[in-house]
Amino acid sequence: MSFHTSLIYYRPGPPPLVTGADLSCFLSRIHNTKLLSSDEGWMHLKIKFGKSINCNKKRTWQLKKLTSGLLSYQEIDWDLELSNAKLPEMIEHLASDQRTVYRAFVMMGNPIDVVLRPLTRQNSPENEIDFLPSDLTLELGPIECGDLASTEPEHVGWISLGLSGSGYLFPWTFSDALHRLDASPEIHLITEACRSFWPVLEPPAKSLFTRIRESFVGKTTTNATVVSSDWAWGLNETG
Repeated sequence: MSFHTSLIYYRPGPPPLVTGADLSCFLSRIHNTKLLSSDEGWMHLKIKFGKSINCNKKRTWQLKKLTSGLLSYQEIDWDLELSNAKLPEMIEHLASDQRTVYRAFVMMGNPIDVVLRPLTRQNSPENEIDFLPSDLTLELGPIECGDLASTEPEHVGWISLGLSGSGYLFPWTFSDALHRLDASPEIHLITEACRSFWPVLEPPAKSLFTRIRESFVGKTTTNATVVSSDWAWGLNETG
């Protein structure tokens, strides 16, 4: 079985209207941190233009059952795809695009070692499957969090930045990962770019925020999310 884990820095609450040019400016801020490798890792941009990000909760993919009984993974028809494009190329391509972004998925490549090292778990006697984060991604669309024990993922927001890779946290807990994230000055530069560019001006819908808080009375974190009205870390484990 293949395991994959994403540490997701998500923005709760209603999202802003985002254009292609806005996306270009945000990617430029991430690029200016100088915390990404210039030529390592997957680099890919996919955008669907249309209405606002939160006009519906439709995902960008679905599983369809074939006549053979097997499941087929199918994505939406993207309006713009840039394959194997480096970050400066993406930034330049979108710089004057005033179309409204409905969905976006951007793979920005590998962060440099100083970013990944605190989050990498190898040779644990309790778990022979290493956790090897390697990719930095940006997603605009319905953002969901959930660990391996979750029956259903929790919708937490509409914009997220993810550090993802193969494996899963155990024997680390989500709280252990949070301490490592919070202790890293390099990761702080990345998260501050998110918070300053798209600040949370309106708190999450009361029904969502209240439901999460009431489910975890007295806790600041769940197994997969931080209870927060500002940008916060979440977890998405699959396998």
